[in-house]
Amino acid sequence: MHGMLFAVQGLQMGKAVEYFASAWAWKQLARCSLVLFALACTALTFTGCIPGVVDGDDCPWDEERCLGEHTKQHCYDNHLGTNAWASTECDAEHPYCVQVLDSATSPSSGRSSAECLTEPHCSASSECAYRGLCADGPNGCLMTGKDCASRPRCKSVGLCADGELECSATAEGCASSDACKSYGACALIEGHCGATAEGCASSDVCKSSGKCALIEGQCGVTAEGCAKSTECKTSGACSLPVPTTQSSLGQSCRATDEGCANSTECAERGFCRLIGGYCIQ
Repeated sequence: MHGMLFAVQGLQMGKAVEYFASAWAWKQLARCSLVLFALACTALTFTGCIPGVVDGDDCPWDEERCLGEHTKQHCYDNHLGTNAWASTECDAEHPYCVQVLDSATSPSSGRSSAECLTEPHCSASSECAYRGLCADGPNGCLMTGKDCASRPRCKSVGLCADGELECSATAEGCASSDACKSYGACALIEGHCGATAEGCASSDVCKSSGKCALIEGQCGVTAEGCAKSTECKTSGACSLPVPTTQSSLGQSCRATDEGCANSTECAERGFCRLIGGYCIQ
């Protein structure tokens, strides 16, 4: 009798253990499922967790495009080794998305761009006023009329000639451009305004920063340029440091003891001592 009682109690105890073991297993499985779901969401950058916000397709970084008539997309780095499209709805004041630039048909732009506009036409875009791309094309905005000479980029960077897709540089445009005056880019070189020795010597960067010589296609500093520069007079940067590479391209004029002592900054603000390559109080 006692043996039968012990057997029944043992059976009940076994079922209880089996029940609690099963419940624990299901609880652990549920926890694992939640963890796996969270990891999956992170790995997908919420592509699956928040549908419609981000398109997971890889894309060229910083490119822009229209997705339909009212949605603009921008390609960004998702920090997972690939890029992804992020979507933004155009607002009520600018409801229409227009593909303005296309990297294939507008090489000088370097990338594609899209804008949300008041009307679905290139004539309302910023590139119409800036580049003259005012006509609606199949992949982007196109040139209209013979008006490159009147556009801002003719005066700024010498792009004065009318082209099929965009304005192009001319020798006359380069010579009379702001880029020539400021940075010595005064000659038409391989289709663009490029620096020349004469341009560098008479440029604003020569006068201000001592970049008076043509070095590897750009204006670079010279010892004489540093000594005569505005930076020498004002902040004591009168010396050309020893180049860190074979050329001085990318170098800047550095301060000297004498330069600090004779500078405007010394007379007016007390920055007269040379410490760590700079004039300080």
